[in-house]
Amino acid sequence: MRQVGVGVIGCGGMGRGLVSAAQAVGAKVVGGADSAPEVLKQFTEQFACPGYGSAEELLSNGSVEAVFVASPNYMHCEHVVAVARAGRHVFCEKPMALTVADCDRMIAECKQAGVKLMVGQVLRYIADLWHVLELVRAGTLGKPAAAAIERLWGVRNDTWRVEWRKHRELCGGPLYEVNVHELDYMCELLGQPTQAYAVASKFVETPHDYEDVVMATYRFADGGVGTLHGGGCSPLGRYQVAVFCEQGDLFLDRGAGVLRYKTIGGEAREQATSEIKGEPSVQREVREFLEAVTEGKRVTIPGEHGRRAIAMIEAAYRSAASGEPVTID
Repeated sequence: MRQVGVGVIGCGGMGRGLVSAAQAVGAKVVGGADSAPEVLKQFTEQFACPGYGSAEELLSNGSVEAVFVASPNYMHCEHVVAVARAGRHVFCEKPMALTVADCDRMIAECKQAGVKLMVGQVLRYIADLWHVLELVRAGTLGKPAAAAIERLWGVRNDTWRVEWRKHRELCGGPLYEVNVHELDYMCELLGQPTQAYAVASKFVETPHDYEDVVMATYRFADGGVGTLHGGGCSPLGRYQVAVFCEQGDLFLDRGAGVLRYKTIGGEAREQATSEIKGEPSVQREVREFLEAVTEGKRVTIPGEHGRRAIAMIEAAYRSAASGEPVTID
């Protein structure tokens, strides 16, 4: 893979992680943009490259061929559109955007500009979760019929240190900020979602202005059903994935570090997740993006996948507000 000059919009922890992965697979970091001077200073010192106070200034650097957008959620659309109009390939961190309409605009702008667009739905590439996908896709357990995912996290004092994450209009709430990962993963297991029914509530006194528990059920075009239990009000925390197939099932307890699966009439198998190895997940998604840029390949997580997860979230929130099932666009 030839060396690509990469830049990043949003030089916080996520932006630094993405360009570090790009550097690890042979890219050259040629600039970063951030409106926060201290964040930008830390970035330029770490990567020994120019820093810019705006996306427009970064995009004026002719050595930037591909851009990672890691700005706050509510800014993703405007930054992806700016990158596309500048003729650069773009990797957008999750969530792709806060509305389906913005996702459609991002996809259209990138197609019109003839540039690649990839979305950072990295969860599917984490080693134990990728292994589950491989087991299901191998067909030994039969066609997947249902999935149940539970991801609960606790309240920490530093959770709200970033101001924009306190407000629904800026971050979107937990389904956008966190569980967009699990919804993308659910689609990898079950296919195209068609309907959502959800409830959402807030229980813990915290500075954020949105719910801390969401329970959502989804129907899929091939007949499958998926459930998500997510939220940030659990001191114990939990992260489990269950997949039910026509000939068997499997259970992944990420907290305990154990994967168990069994076919009907077969022997139960158990595996420690620490034994499941793979390429670091962020490095893999970044490598695949850069290979698409340099080798003319299709991106592996296209804008349409990012949009699909946002459509699931929009439908869930509409359902929670109305108390009725909602068809997914």
